[in-house]
Amino acid sequence: VTGCVNLGDIRSKYLKIKSGGIIGSGGNNFEISNCYNYGMIDAPDISTADNASGGIIGSITGNGQVRHSYSQGYLIKGTIAGSIVGKTVSNSGISNSVGAQKAVRGDKASRIVGDPESAMLSNNLAFQEMLINTTSLSSHDAGSKEGRDVTLQEFLGKNIYTSLSWTFDAGNWSIDEGRTMPYLSYQSTPARIN
Repeated sequence: VTGCVNLGDIRSKYLKIKSGGIIGSGGNNFEISNCYNYGMIDAPDISTADNASGGIIGSITGNGQVRHSYSQGYLIKGTIAGSIVGKTVSNSGISNSVGAQKAVRGDKASRIVGDPESAMLSNNLAFQEMLINTTSLSSHDAGSKEGRDVTLQEFLGKNIYTSLSWTFDAGNWSIDEGRTMPYLSYQSTPARIN
């Protein structure tokens, strides 16, 4: 899956659901790249619900990968919740991606991935003011489930994304520096800032 955008909110009232801004769950050997989400992901966050919610994908299994993608908006909520991915299983990976949510809530909640079981995490960034439940966290480790801290001003500049190997050209990303986060080059209107 590449070049996808979600601007709508996703709400689930059911238990044991995998919810994501781009897709709910993915299986063996798939990849999501160059995608972004601006919607709120809202699933029950009670411990018995067993929901996984992520800004890009709710749950990844079997060597799935998320690359060069970001999620920005108000809230990701579920039993297991992350700004990019809710839960990973079986050597799945998240790399060169950005978690820019304002808040993530859940029993297992983190800035990049809520439950990183055996995940390969590398070069991921997160909004330094993001709240996890009601707490602001700080991290300097781009290979952790929290990602490395980045300011809003850094998110509005191209340099932070080129450091993650994002490509800014006619076939990939565009940015109005100082005004927007990246948007896909085929879009006529840039992404909004929440």
